[in-house]
Amino acid sequence: MPETRSRSSTNIITNEELDLMITEAVEAALQKTKEFFLKKIAEMQKVCDEQQLQIDKLKEQVESNNDVNSNCKQDIRNLAISINNLEQYSRRSNIRINGLAVKGNGECKEAVCAFIRSNLKNKDGSVLEVNERDIDVAHPLPSSPTSTSTNSKST
Repeated sequence: MPETRSRSSTNIITNEELDLMITEAVEAALQKTKEFFLKKIAEMQKVCDEQQLQIDKLKEQVESNNDVNSNCKQDIRNLAISINNLEQYSRRSNIRINGLAVKGNGECKEAVCAFIRSNLKNKDGSVLEVNERDIDVAHPLPSSPTSTSTNSKST
């Protein structure tokens, strides 16, 4: 029996040794865990940095597109004003008479002159005198599909 005791006494681990072994194992595990999470954090930081760069580029593109959009809107407004001015200028020189019938192959200028003389008056009430030389162009406009009984004329 004494030999058993001596064998067991050599295999016995003291509390200090056990504490030291546990401490070393825990520290090693903590170090590996720390390294693992630091690596993961570095990877996520890299992804975040790349995404931030992409977001910054997209913001610049959006701002550029907004500028282009604003410029296009202003151009459209300017073009609408120009078109309106051109239409107004055109209206100063042109009139449209609806319902004026030209008989056969009759001259549109003749029909317009006759219409003006019979229907329009000067401010003083006198007949408005107009002749064919006063009219640059007179031509019939195509009638609309819904209205087949009246012909439109424009001068």
